[in-house]
Amino acid sequence: MRYGEWITAAGRHLFRNVNVWVLIAPLLLLIWTLQLLGGASVVGMQSRLMHVFNDPLFQRRLMGADTPWEILRLIPFIYARIMGFRLPLLLLAYILNILVWILTFVASGAVIHQTMPGRAERPRWQESLHVGLNRALHIFLIQLLLALPLIILGLGMFLIAMTLIMSMPSVSGGGPPVGPIGAGMFAIMCLVAPLFLIWGIFSALFRPLAVQACVQEMRNAWEAITTAWQVFWNRLGPVIVLGIILFVIRLFVGALGSVGAPLMFILQNASGVWAVPAMVIWAAWGVIVAVLNLGVQAFGWILYAQAWPELKTPSHDLATGGTTDAVG
Repeated sequence: MRYGEWITAAGRHLFRNVNVWVLIAPLLLLIWTLQLLGGASVVGMQSRLMHVFNDPLFQRRLMGADTPWEILRLIPFIYARIMGFRLPLLLLAYILNILVWILTFVASGAVIHQTMPGRAERPRWQESLHVGLNRALHIFLIQLLLALPLIILGLGMFLIAMTLIMSMPSVSGGGPPVGPIGAGMFAIMCLVAPLFLIWGIFSALFRPLAVQACVQEMRNAWEAITTAWQVFWNRLGPVIVLGIILFVIRLFVGALGSVGAPLMFILQNASGVWAVPAMVIWAAWGVIVAVLNLGVQAFGWILYAQAWPELKTPSHDLATGGTTDAVG
């Protein structure tokens, strides 16, 4: 497997193929806007939080809560008091998150089509966008099918958690904190929790293969999953290596992004006349974080696009030569 050539080709596309950034520009703008809204919501958070906890109304409600369920019911009250006039910004952020989610499906298909190897000429970005729009629904269905086990497990654990909370006696009452039924359900949760990790790792390795099959071979969601499973089973070693490579790159970029964590912590405490400068700094840092995160995501799409033809080809049929890349 030519991992070095795939990484080099992916980096060349990311840094030299302008069409890639044209295709992900709307997504980048939305992600930066979310960063900006996050700053508007978070700046001054600590002072607002302390104000809520010192509110006599909140203290009376907290003292009057006799069960864990009644304590949970205070969360909306805390949330509304902390956000205040920023609540519409939060609602806007939720809407933008949905748009980002949808545009990610379009952008992934478009970028993969734009960077597919084996072509003498690079396609126009309009052609790649058309393919991205055409493949978006199929990519969504792939994500949904792979997420179903986690959704079922999550709902099951939520019901178990609610039953566990309801089985607890009054906070002010005596006796053990959790009854035998609750203890048993807690044990079940501990057994089920590792399944999330296992399926999450499998999905991270398997999903890119299904998306490549969907875009490069124009297959529907189920056909793409079937093809990806054959590739996953026959090429498990290279698939794991690719996953590790991408994980290390994401870890490195994540470490770069975390450099600003102390600054973000300081900005959260800004209030009064310092709130506006804090927002400006947050917005500037948000651009850097958005470019880093989206750049790594696009690199992953391109990397698997370079690897897909060789991963899908049986080992005994692999050609000795490389593929033609349209990036100059």
